Amino acid sequence: MLNLTWGDVDLEQKRLTVRKSKAGEARHVPMNEVVIQTLQSLLRMLHNPYVFYGRNRGERLKDGIKNTDWKRYLKEAKIENFHWHDLRHTFASRLVMKGINLYIVSRLLGHHSLDMTERYAHLPPDFLQNAVDVLAIPAAQVTPELRSAANASNSSS
Repeated sequence: MLNLTWGDVDLEQKRLTVRKSKAGEARHVPMNEVVIQTLQSLLRMLHNPYVFYGRNRGERLKDGIKNTDWKRYLKEAKIENFHWHDLRHTFASRLVMKGINLYIVSRLLGHHSLDMTERYAHLPPDFLQNAVDVLAIPAAQVTPELRSAANASNSSS
């Protein structure tokens, strides 16, 4: 994310281009309306191509969570014990809890194996409880939310 430039943001196609992932490959990540609106609301620094820009002209935000500006932002927002990488874990967990297939989550994260994705998708205990509770409810009363919980639990086990 720290290397993301405005040239990598395609609002019309609703996707971001990751030019060089950890695996060294380029890939595309779709954006939803919340992401698009958030990006549109960000201030753009003149003469700086980076979405997350640094203090100096043409410089990106450096060092992620080690960055003093980033630490100040977290402190001002009263956010404690938060790491930049937590964003990936939250993204994966929320998708799985909404019933998205683990293979699709894996592709969105750019993983080459489901084993790696399973490390990212953390499910809260009540989510697992809801999944097994579906078995005790007559089929006609199963809500879409409960069905999603059951499907997600099955696909992540």
